[in-house]
Amino acid sequence: MQSLKELENFFEKFPVSREDIIAFSKKIGFGNLQNETAIEFLKSCGMPIEEDDNGQFILKTSKTNIEDTVFCFVDIETNGSNPRNSQVIEIGAIKYKNGEYLDSFEELIYAERLPQNIAEITKLTLDELKNAKKEREVLTSFKEFLGNSVFCAHSADFDFSFLSKSFQKYNLGPILNRKICTLDLAKKTLKASKYGLKTLKEELGLGDDIHHRALPDAKSSAFVFEAGLKNMTQQPQSVDSLIKFVKTKEIKQKEVEELTDV
Repeated sequence: MQSLKELENFFEKFPVSREDIIAFSKKIGFGNLQNETAIEFLKSCGMPIEEDDNGQFILKTSKTNIEDTVFCFVDIETNGSNPRNSQVIEIGAIKYKNGEYLDSFEELIYAERLPQNIAEITKLTLDELKNAKKEREVLTSFKEFLGNSVFCAHSADFDFSFLSKSFQKYNLGPILNRKICTLDLAKKTLKASKYGLKTLKEELGLGDDIHHRALPDAKSSAFVFEAGLKNMTQQPQSVDSLIKFVKTKEIKQKEVEELTDV
């Protein structure tokens, strides 16, 4: 799989032709698939694409209202920072749509190594991990849970990239879902001394007092998202407009209207 930046650059090109879609599938290592199979593969990895009446492929998120979209708030705990020599040890996730919490996912993952500093932060024990489900099983279940929902997390690039690389380790394909970082959203919409989840929980009451466990932190990122949306002077109408707002540097609140689909 190419870098996260390359994936985001591809999203910015939409609408794209069928040839562009096939070229992208080849670029990420699936050039042996037939055209239609390649398109279905991209969809199975969470890419929200559909063909319009002109034969161009568009992102469904470019026309879907925020209130009609399923967002999946994700947090992971790992036993190291690099997926090449470490792994996910816990996944927590919450599905959310228009103010309603639809479903949750919470699993520990079998591991044979738990550094002391991570044990102290998470309060997990190696015995707990040695009695947990195997990594492939949990990742497969989580891929199904995530589906084509919008991937949301606090410092989302880390969770997104680490999970995507973990998926590929077991031939589950990369994660190609649209992505929103609630840390960046918070910086643009909320007032706090710092913007880590711990501070946002303490200063703004966005979550409980449990830190560095996957499901509580996933829930907290959902609270941050909800508070951020409420604090915007005008909400972008489409998911892609919201993503653009979150990603744009030094954006001002009055500029949200310019990113709102008419």
